[in-house]
Amino acid sequence: MHIVEAKGILGTEQGQAILLEVQQAMADHADDVWIDCQEVTFIDSMGLGCLIQAFKHVRSCSHTLHLCRINSQLKTVLELTCADSVFPSSRSAPPAADRGEGWIRPR
Repeated sequence: MHIVEAKGILGTEQGQAILLEVQQAMADHADDVWIDCQEVTFIDSMGLGCLIQAFKHVRSCSHTLHLCRINSQLKTVLELTCADSVFPSSRSAPPAADRGEGWIRPR
């Protein structure tokens, strides 16, 4: 499992950083990827596009990208764009969060 922590405004810069981390995780033969969205304050269309690209990349490697600890704003954006049916998501923490394993902050 590989966990990426998203923070602040999830736009082009943050989205591209997350996408690069996800691509590297797959190159390093990671299993499923979890994106912790607890500290995301806003997401725009470019950020959503990067999440979709990351999702497609992980899926092409026969794994799953999960969004976790999503807030109400992110949940609304996912619902309005029908992306909520694509991304496995939850308001709870990723499985390893309690042990502090695998946390990666996008550069």
